[in-house]
Amino acid sequence: QKLKSPQQKHRPHPAMDRNKPGSSGRSSKKQINLPQSELFALGSVPERKRDAVGMASAVAAKKIKLATASGSAGGGSSSGLTASLPGSSKASSGGDSSSSSSVLEYWEQMALDCESVDLVSSVLSAIDQQDSDSVVGYICGAIKLLISPKSKSESVLSLSLLYLAKIRPHLFCNETITSALIAVLKRDSQNSFKGRNNPTVHVLACNLLARGYSDKKQWPESLIRTYVEDAINDRVWVDYEECAPFTDQCVAAFGSKIPPKWMLQPELSTLNPTSRENPIIDDEHSTDSGMFGDALGKDPDANPPRFAHIQETVEKLVVEAAKDQLNRRQAPDCSTRNFLKFLSLACGIPEVRALAIPRLELWIHNGKLMKPAQELLTFICYNVTGQNSKDHEVLSNLVKMRLKTKPLINIFMICLKEMINCQSEILTMM
Repeated sequence: QKLKSPQQKHRPHPAMDRNKPGSSGRSSKKQINLPQSELFALGSVPERKRDAVGMASAVAAKKIKLATASGSAGGGSSSGLTASLPGSSKASSGGDSSSSSSVLEYWEQMALDCESVDLVSSVLSAIDQQDSDSVVGYICGAIKLLISPKSKSESVLSLSLLYLAKIRPHLFCNETITSALIAVLKRDSQNSFKGRNNPTVHVLACNLLARGYSDKKQWPESLIRTYVEDAINDRVWVDYEECAPFTDQCVAAFGSKIPPKWMLQPELSTLNPTSRENPIIDDEHSTDSGMFGDALGKDPDANPPRFAHIQETVEKLVVEAAKDQLNRRQAPDCSTRNFLKFLSLACGIPEVRALAIPRLELWIHNGKLMKPAQELLTFICYNVTGQNSKDHEVLSNLVKMRLKTKPLINIFMICLKEMINCQSEILTMM
């Protein structure tokens, strides 16, 4: 005890001893609790999530497999047949097919693989064997390959399709093939397979349709609807001269009279009344026909009416499309040049003239829209007849127009003069 007494002097107070075990106990608890919480947060919960994700992906994969299997097994199902109708919006849109690889349009389900160099021989062989499904399948497969991003034999496919259209034009008025060509025309111009600078596929589709329906007196509504949708929006392909065999037939459905070239000059300052004295020379030496290309000066009766059986439907379609654009773009500055150009070509419809004339004064004083608005004024004056209430409204608005610049006043006077020359009885109404 005497030996231990010196050591006992240095022992800490019992209270301090109690503190030490307590502190060590708390620290040990912290060391134990933290790993448990970490294990709970990082171990068990993510495993549950991984299990849930795995189950969801398995179910989704199963659904895709089932959808694909059902589509391949029932290629002629009711939904597929509905989608293949030319009047169906989904069959002719072409945009839905690219949104999901598991949902195919009917013409894509019908497509058969064929080498580009063997397309003509395969189609002719199927025709000899009277295998119509294979004929449609080979042509749809060629169209599908033509618009694919990885297509490397575009020229071979294009020439093969054009050759088939030359020797067998009736193939391209088939309902399923028509749906495929309409889908090509309605595809977004920003897609990766084609851009605005390469209109080859659009031109090809237009000419195949024009060739296929060249002997048909009645064209389906889906064709004019396709034209209107592109003409009123981006005009991706309707302005190309190579598409004229198709677009001219659609424009003829509007019944619009196209003014001569001398009335539509590229610059406002060059238009003067003296140019009317020799319009033939102007037409022969004119190299710029404004925004309307070779449509200017053409005889509207040169193209037989292809949509006369649905004339009321066509007029309703055009008027609804114009109203939709006007409601969407309330401010006059929001209207586009393409929209005004569409209105010009549709001025043969009285209600279109009545829709355009109240806004024409604002458009014609807008620097960005001055040129197309000037051409719209020319088309309105050239097509007004004064034989219905809509034209009475048009004439009333024409008289009230106030133009601020001398070139615009000159244009306005020339348009009025030409309108009176065409319809002398309009003077009594004005």
